[in-house]
Amino acid sequence: MLVVKYVNQPKPGKKLGNLKMETGEMIFFDPAKFAFTVGVGYDLGLGTFGDGARIVQKVLKSHGPQGVVVPPAPGEPIAPTGSGDNIAPWWMPYCSNLCAHAIQAGLIKTPNDLNQWALKAGQVAVAVKAEVGT
Repeated sequence: MLVVKYVNQPKPGKKLGNLKMETGEMIFFDPAKFAFTVGVGYDLGLGTFGDGARIVQKVLKSHGPQGVVVPPAPGEPIAPTGSGDNIAPWWMPYCSNLCAHAIQAGLIKTPNDLNQWALKAGQVAVAVKAEVGT
C-alpha cells in the first residue's frame, strides 16, 4: 500500500500528472483515468517507462485514513429499475442516506468520492435484493 503525500496535476500541454508518496517515490498517473486523494493509501497496479519511471495502470484497492476501506472505483453503471423516465430507482433513498452519513463522517470529500460511493451503494442494493429474492 502506498500513501499519497502530494497530487501534482499535469502542467499545461502535458498529459500526465504525478503523485508523491509518503515514501518519497514519484509515480506518474493519467488524471483522465484516475483521481487520487492526499492521505489515502492505494494498492496500485504499476507499469514502467523505458527510463524506469513508474506509471499507474490500475487502482486495485484504496484505503481511507486510519485504514478505513474506501469503495473501489465503480464498474458498469446500474440501469434504473424505476418505471418511466422521471422516477428514481427503488434503491435511491438507501443510496442517498448512506452517502449523507459518509459525508457527515468525513469519508466523502470530493465529487469523485461521492460518485464512487453512490454507484457502489446502488450496486450493493441490487446485488442484495437479487440474492435475497425480494
